[in-house]
Order: sequence, then C-alpha cells, then structure tokens
Amino acid sequence: MDIALSASGVKRIDPASTVAAPRLRVSELDKSFGGLATVRNVSLDVAKGKFFCLLGRSGCGKTTLLRLIARLECADRGRVEVDGIDITGWAPHARPVNLMFQSYALFPHMTVAQNIAFGLEQDRLKKAEVRQCVAEAMDMLAISTLGSRRPGAISGGEQQRVALARCLVKRPKLLLLDEPLGALDPGIREHTRQELRALHKRLGMTFVVVTHDREEALSLGSRIALMDQGAIVQTGPPATIFRQPRTRRAAEFFGAINHLEGQIISEIPDAIRMAANANAEKICVSKGQRLPTGSRCWIVLRPEDIKLCRDQPPSGNNRMEGRVHDISFAGTHFVYRIRLAGGQLFSVSEPIQESSSANRASPRFADNEQVKLHWPWTKGTLVSS
Repeated sequence: MDIALSASGVKRIDPASTVAAPRLRVSELDKSFGGLATVRNVSLDVAKGKFFCLLGRSGCGKTTLLRLIARLECADRGRVEVDGIDITGWAPHARPVNLMFQSYALFPHMTVAQNIAFGLEQDRLKKAEVRQCVAEAMDMLAISTLGSRRPGAISGGEQQRVALARCLVKRPKLLLLDEPLGALDPGIREHTRQELRALHKRLGMTFVVVTHDREEALSLGSRIALMDQGAIVQTGPPATIFRQPRTRRAAEFFGAINHLEGQIISEIPDAIRMAANANAEKICVSKGQRLPTGSRCWIVLRPEDIKLCRDQPPSGNNRMEGRVHDISFAGTHFVYRIRLAGGQLFSVSEPIQESSSANRASPRFADNEQVKLHWPWTKGTLVSS
C-alpha cells in the first residue's frame, strides 16, 4: 500500500484505485458571488503530464475556477479530485497543488532566494535541504545570479521566473498558472512562452494555465477548455477547437470569421445541404453536429478558406457573388471585404503575390470589382447558435 497526504494527516491508499484516474478531475463545480453565477456546473479532466489551457474572455470565470481548484475560494457545489483522491475539503496548504498568481505575489522585503525558500521553510524542511532545492530551482530557471537581490531590483521577466521557481521548488502534482505571461512586455512574451513550453516538457509536470490570449493557448496547450459565461463550452486539442468550433461565439473568439445563416433542407452522403438567407444557391457543409431538417443553423467560415476569382469557380465548390468593398494590407496577405448581393460583408484573406516587374506587392482585385467567392464544402463548420 502507498501513503498520501490527506486533509487530516497521512493515510493509506490503494494504488489500483488511482492508476486510471486523471491527474485532475473537476466535477459539477458551482460558484456564485452575490447571487451572480461565476462558475456554472463545470466538469473537466486533465490527464497527467498535460499542458492544459483554460481559455476565455475576461470575466468568463476561468480565474475563479483556478482559485476553486486551489481552494482560495470555496465552491458552492461540486468536487475536486487529484489522482482519484477527493481533495474538495482540504485546506490550500494541504493540497498537492501550487498556484502562480498573475501579479506574482512576491514578498518585497525578501530576497529572491528567500522568496523561493518560503514554502519549503513552512513545511519545516531541514536548512541544508532547503538550500539545495532552492539552488536547483534557480539553476533550472537561469536565475542563480539573482539570489541576493530583492524583487523590486529585478525585471518583470525575472520576477516571473522567481514566482515560477517558488511554485516548482515544492514539486507539486499540479501547477496552476494565472495569466503567467500577461505582465510581460510583448517583446519578451514569445521568448518566455517558448521557455515555459520547454520547461513543461523537461519536468513532465501537469500544468493548468488560465489565459485570454488565443494565440498563447493554441501554441502552449496540448488541450484547451474554452469558457464562456462561467461554463465550459468546448474542450479538445488546439486544432479541433480552432477548426471545428461548436458555436458562433466560440468561432468568433478565434478572430475574423464569416457566418451564413440558413436552414437545413436535406442530407446527402457525407454532407448537409442548407439554404442560406443571403444566397440563392444551396450551400453544402460536411456533417458535424446533427441537426434535424428544417433547423435554423449557421455555417462559419475562416477568411483564409475562401477563394476569389473572376471566372467560373471549380465545380463542386460552394459559390457566391459579390463586389469588393475595400482592401487592406496585412503584411503577408491582403484582406478583401466583399459585399454580397444581400448586403452582408464577407472577409477573404489572400496571400500576397509579389509583382516581379514592379518588385512590390499588389492586390489581384480592385475596389468595386465584381468577383466570385468559392470554397470546398469540407471547409465550412456547421453550428447551431
């Protein structure tokens, strides 16, 4: 039998009971403040060793969820488990969980080394062991030369490393990070993001990161949970969340998106046909969500998935006609806004084609030019709301 720390001390556990358990399991968590629901019936699993991102707009409840896992807030209802053990009633210091705050929360009157050592000293480790652990953590995060300095005398990026070292030094089973890159200058954010990803890979720990930055979540996370208005609306790998959103609101969170409203009229092999309100022709989309014939629905399309032409589009593609409303230069591509016959504006992204004669980029189409839009039926995503 193995032993594990419990809320009241050491207890014996059966290894067979936790072998198949996820590192973190959250079940039906609710939290309200002043009658306003901030976290609503949230359930999720985080597997061991994963880099899991909680993504959502400001105010969606993701930081509150993180604080509930760390028990800096008490849930109104629900359950939190780590490795199959219910820790819902455990005090924050008894949980095998560490939380790195967005503000870093370093003690200004302590040196860097003292900040990192604080948690170990609270656990009453021997001084020699504390010194060794602190030295290893500082070496791992390349801050060994900062040990005698205080937080006010180091940069924001260095403070972030100190806060991370203070969390990692205790080797928690679960590391929670609240907007870990939010306080960094844009110039060093990408570099720090790469370092954080490399650190996770080296340690093999389980990270749960809160962010409102979609690019950050897509590049860091092995899985993403998208939150909206206190609830989890979709969970999956980054590519699935990005390419196959379940709702219009989820699709819009990931940047520029076009949507067509319509009604499902029939099913054909591997696809669904719908009549779009803004277009006389029928639109086909690959089968995703199962919606009954006659249902109101939307197709969401990314601008880079739509092609423009003057002549007849390839057979089998969805097609519409419109007129170029305006053109903008975006560095690596042009963005055309096309006004459809029904008045709706569609965005189309087209890679820049360099003109060999003039040695400069120029758009293929002109303002107010009549154009045809087309895309394969496999590109659109069917959503219900």
